[in-house]
Amino acid sequence: GAIESQEFSLLYHPIFDAKTREIVAVEALLRCHNPGLAGYGPDKFIPAAESTGLIKELDEWVFENAIKDFSAVRETTGFTGQLAINISGLELLDERFPQKIKHIADKYKLPTSVLDLEVTETALVPDNPIVIKVLNELRHEGFSLSLDDFGTGYTSFNQLILYPADTLKIDRSFTNDLFSDDKSRSNVVQTIHELARIYKLRVIAEGVDTEEQLSYLQKLGCDWIQGYYLSPPIAKNEFISLINKVNKT
Repeated sequence: GAIESQEFSLLYHPIFDAKTREIVAVEALLRCHNPGLAGYGPDKFIPAAESTGLIKELDEWVFENAIKDFSAVRETTGFTGQLAINISGLELLDERFPQKIKHIADKYKLPTSVLDLEVTETALVPDNPIVIKVLNELRHEGFSLSLDDFGTGYTSFNQLILYPADTLKIDRSFTNDLFSDDKSRSNVVQTIHELARIYKLRVIAEGVDTEEQLSYLQKLGCDWIQGYYLSPPIAKNEFISLINKVNKT
């Protein structure tokens, strides 16, 4: 019912350069306003959409509206950063997907190079030839690719060679554990950062909610950061205002 009535909206979560604190990208986040889904966030309703096959319609709504919004943001502010969009693992099994999303980008005159497609590590099917083909086609078309929630799945080192990723996003649970007494948890961020350096990948740390976390990640050499410390997810117009404030001071 929510899909039929289009009872959705998008928020935008800014991503900052860890050194300069300038906004370098933004992630589109889906919210649902159907009364029947009150209290259920994307972590609940998106898996339900995937299991029922409704995720395709949901993805298309997000692609269309996020790209449309971002095109307007670029025109209004001159912002040159990226738009990150989460994609379902099911899209990676659809060989038509690269051309479908390229068509939407072309429709709004958005270069594919400014679109970063995020896929969760757990959505990658090991050694699946269709997944590898789709990812390579997306790369060929100029999209950048991020492994989201990295460290929570089972991607082995050699999978980072098979899958043409540009960025690793450190899951917020590991950022939260940076100063944990459990060294097996607190050392994960440093391990992922070193792994990314080996494979020449950008590192984004999610869940940066304190100055202490930010300072640690800066010293570690983390590239980009995302979290409530610098900005919560905000509406499009608020994002425009924030760009004008942060990137032009």
